[in-house]
Amino acid sequence: MIIGIISVIAILISPLIAVQVTRLLDKKEAEKNRQLEIFRVLMGQRGLLPRTDEYVVALNQIDAVFHKVESVRKAYGELYKATAPNSSELSDSGKYLIILLQEMAKHLKFDNLRDLDIDKYYSPQTRADGQNFLGKYYNEFLRVLENSEHFGEKRKSNDS
Repeated sequence: MIIGIISVIAILISPLIAVQVTRLLDKKEAEKNRQLEIFRVLMGQRGLLPRTDEYVVALNQIDAVFHKVESVRKAYGELYKATAPNSSELSDSGKYLIILLQEMAKHLKFDNLRDLDIDKYYSPQTRADGQNFLGKYYNEFLRVLENSEHFGEKRKSNDS
């Protein structure tokens, strides 16, 4: 009789346990995928200037997505301090990004990713030239707009 009751309880409880285990595994996988996505964005854009919105959003998510990983959050804190507008370490901010990426790589178990791998990136000269051109173009356009006396106003004709 007792074995029968235990069997019935086991039959009833085992699906609940299986569902809970599955939910836990799914949650862990989703967390790891969010961490990988942030790592992917930061690695992919580590040599690009100006920084994109996607890069900034990825940085802003670190404290939430890596909330259990103290080494990553500490490295992010150092990068944050180094990139503050009045920081004396602003010129070293690239070094702090590399340290942050190293900590993320360790946590995500990218064991074959060395410091030198993180420090190198591809950035073609044509991209830099294009960014320079756009900067000059926008500066010139702004200069013309700022010095236009009647910008946006209709001029009065002299023949009336």
